[in-house]
Amino acid sequence: MKIIPSSHGITIAPLRSFFPQARYLLLLAVLVLALAPMIRFPLGIAGDYPNHLARVYIEHNLGSSATLQEHFTVEWGIYPDLAMDMFMRPLMAIMDPYTAGAVFNVIAAALLPIGVALLSWVATGRVGLPVVASVLLIYSKPLAWGFINFVFAMGLALCLLALWIKMRPGWPRTALFAALMPILFFSHILGFLLFGYLMLAYEVGRFFAGERGLARGFFGGLFLRDGLIAVIPLALFAASFRERFASLDTDNGTFGGFASRLDALLASLNFDNYLLSTILLTGMCLLLYLAFSRGWLTMSHALRPVLGASIVLVLAVPAVFSGIAYLHIRYGVIPIAILLAGSSLTDAGRARLVPLTAAFISLFALQQSHIYDRMGLLDRAQNDVRAAVASLPQGARLLIGAQTVTPLVNRLNHAPALVIIEADGYVANLFSNTSPVGVSALAMPLHLPQAWPLSSDRLSASANLNPPTKAAESGFTLDYYHGWPQTFEALFWFAESDSPKPEGLHLTPIVENENFILYTVSPNIE
Repeated sequence: MKIIPSSHGITIAPLRSFFPQARYLLLLAVLVLALAPMIRFPLGIAGDYPNHLARVYIEHNLGSSATLQEHFTVEWGIYPDLAMDMFMRPLMAIMDPYTAGAVFNVIAAALLPIGVALLSWVATGRVGLPVVASVLLIYSKPLAWGFINFVFAMGLALCLLALWIKMRPGWPRTALFAALMPILFFSHILGFLLFGYLMLAYEVGRFFAGERGLARGFFGGLFLRDGLIAVIPLALFAASFRERFASLDTDNGTFGGFASRLDALLASLNFDNYLLSTILLTGMCLLLYLAFSRGWLTMSHALRPVLGASIVLVLAVPAVFSGIAYLHIRYGVIPIAILLAGSSLTDAGRARLVPLTAAFISLFALQQSHIYDRMGLLDRAQNDVRAAVASLPQGARLLIGAQTVTPLVNRLNHAPALVIIEADGYVANLFSNTSPVGVSALAMPLHLPQAWPLSSDRLSASANLNPPTKAAESGFTLDYYHGWPQTFEALFWFAESDSPKPEGLHLTPIVENENFILYTVSPNIE
């Protein structure tokens, strides 16, 4: 801040000299506020997350736990879905698994707005204030569903795209990214594919803008030089596809129709609340439309082809492909992120800064009120599960059941996997088909990755059947629960007040609350 003499005496210069520093402080403050619910509620992310957390715990502790060794194995190989395994596991050397997981989750979520900020810097020469709005994109459906490896890789892909744009074309850039791409590939293959797609759109856009020379030289450099960055990841993927993905239903694929496209767009702001995500998306779209139509915002020419390509991606990506589901919801956040990264306030926009800020604060406050409620509920529910399964004996095998897969049961389906952390226990639905963690020969007949809870009818009908003695060749043992009183020591039952509960002399409730009942199982059936 400068003191400037004038004909009216001594005045203080406008805050313009302080504005750049204040802008960065504001961005940091808003990011911290946005991430505060994740810090406050470490187990506020559910879905697949507890399953991934348990896997990393196994990797870190298998060598020192004979109990874990009874049920699990670890065989490292080419698995392009290992962000937690690579970046969270080292944290477990200095902190407990829950804290390490929470730290990783915060980093993964923060990478998206950080990537938007870096893209804004390289595309516009400054970190524009529209970047602040990117914190609204943190709480998306992929995060709510616990796709934490993908969330990490998506944010990392945007950060690397900014670095790609910043560097001049040439062999130094190619060499650096040839080293970085395997990291992105192993974090999550969909993040690697996202980077390649957006990078290609950017380079083609720069060519048509006249910045890449003649077509022959451009396409030669793009494919013969820059294409080398993808050689190692693609070779690894090709080498592993037959072995690692043999169990996937590769004939299963569907586009999903118009409803899936709408779901993809809403997914960018949908943390388990469709109505709120509709309000937030409508509010953001109206605000951005008003700002651009009135000339308050302008879009970077460099990122316009990338924005167009990201919109095409959301409209074109299938809902299911090669047996991999929910592809369509993963990229819905990208067009908004690119739009915010390329947006800059004009002089007319700065004159409307106060109402624009007020509109953002309204949307942010509305979202945060829901996030605190939802993450608080999930954190309490999963901590209750954690405390309950901690009462089981070491090495206990835990079966999971529910009469109806309600939205809450769907979200908490993998919470019982915390028995692995609390009691070195076992659950049948651990993600072993796409990770280094596998199950031992002893446990293989009792294993079905990503299995859904069993109903009371299925439990009753299968209780007196003979337990399976060998696993299916695919590794998916569909009858893993047959004769379950003889093979499982406990049953975790998602309770509903008006639904039937499992019955039998072999079940003894030991923990009961509004969300679940934990039973011990006796093999003596009458």
